[in-house]
Amino acid sequence: MMSNHLFISKGGVSDLASCATILLTCLGVEEIHRRESSNYVSGEYFVASFFGAKIVVAGCDEEDFPQHDYWIAIGGDGVGGAQVQSLGGFVELMARLLALSGFSVARPLQFGQLGGEYLIYKTLEDNKNQVVVKRAI
Repeated sequence: MMSNHLFISKGGVSDLASCATILLTCLGVEEIHRRESSNYVSGEYFVASFFGAKIVVAGCDEEDFPQHDYWIAIGGDGVGGAQVQSLGGFVELMARLLALSGFSVARPLQFGQLGGEYLIYKTLEDNKNQVVVKRAI
């Protein structure tokens, strides 16, 4: 099972609040909440619920993804009944939509595994058609 984590960046987006707003707007999410926690880079993160999924957007400090500024974790929201293992297709669609919206997107096959493989979702500017490339970190 692939991970439900994405690492993203977008030229011209320099702060977490702007990134969270832009990417959740791409998905059609209307309600976004800012939260504070010392467990996250810069002490803040944003969270939203979308069709039974909980989407967390935070700063990224992963060694394996230094070119990506933000981290997205997708899980069940505890309300809509989505199970973590059933979210893979949703995460795949989300990654492709974000890439088509101009984000640089990487998805590790196994989250937290240093040196593991991951998928790169190319933007239309990178390639005439969106190609998913598997690479070793």
